Amino acid sequence: MELNLQNDIIRLIRREVIPAIGCTEPVAVALAAAKTAELLESPPLKTDVYLSANILKNAMGVGILGTGMVGLPIAIALGLVIGKPAYGLEVLRDLTAGGLEKAKQLVASGSIAIHLKEGVDKLYIEVCCTGDAGTARSVICREHTRFILLEKNKEILLDLREETTCEEQTNSWQPPRLSFCQVYDFAMETPAETLKFILETAELNKKAALASLENNYGHCVCKTVSGKYGRKYMGDSAFTHMLTMTAAACDARMDGAMIPVMSNSGSGSQEIAAILPVLSFAEDIGCTEEQLIRSLILSHLLVIYIKQSLGRLSALCGCVVAATGASCGITYLMGGN
Repeated sequence: MELNLQNDIIRLIRREVIPAIGCTEPVAVALAAAKTAELLESPPLKTDVYLSANILKNAMGVGILGTGMVGLPIAIALGLVIGKPAYGLEVLRDLTAGGLEKAKQLVASGSIAIHLKEGVDKLYIEVCCTGDAGTARSVICREHTRFILLEKNKEILLDLREETTCEEQTNSWQPPRLSFCQVYDFAMETPAETLKFILETAELNKKAALASLENNYGHCVCKTVSGKYGRKYMGDSAFTHMLTMTAAACDARMDGAMIPVMSNSGSGSQEIAAILPVLSFAEDIGCTEEQLIRSLILSHLLVIYIKQSLGRLSALCGCVVAATGASCGITYLMGGN
């Protein structure tokens, strides 16, 4: 494989695999709200949020980190009150008890309205705020952190809407369109030392799983699988170890725990399900560090490859995509080619 293509693929992985706290859909909405509040420079008196159907579907029923609450209104309010746009998908990491109370008051005031926006990209978030200082608007489209429009008092500060409608953006770096063979060749041929950065993703997600096992999050699926009845009826094997570790991180993340995980193509749960089964199996069989690196890269990159065709949000659950990547990584560790 050519060195230029290798470098482009590494750049693509680093762009798509980033830290996130909380479910990425409500967090992306909070990010747009935070940016709009930053532009407004005064407390918002009224906030209208327009969302694509897929964003509404994915965001309306999950726990919002550090709140014990579910859904979009509190996520939006937190973005307006304490959000820091510079943090990206960790926009709410500075949450405090005082900030949460202010956000709850904002929700109770009835000043936040959420609307379905039709005829837009599957991933579309628009936040419009009105305050004493005027108006502000932010739009995220196609990617969870990609702002295509910033507007203050009707003055356009950023406008990438035309680029969003084009297949090619000649003025920006174009990520490579991958094939399965390229994914496999890259994972097998690139020097392991060059790919060592990928171990950080496994370490971060494993920390989330271990933290979850020490507490009770969500439906406690991990503790059910690894507990008395789980062991009795499902056994104690490499398979149940994978289930336990993966479910643990997902339990915590989807219940709104203040625990960072890595995300892949905009989804934290997708990354968890692509990486932790591979890591768990690797630990069970005692593979070498190089084997672990190559199996993780294979899983990561297959997710990115599939999502290039499937899109960031779709009716197909991300667990199918993640499981494909994980299966290939595990197959490699079992000696497959």
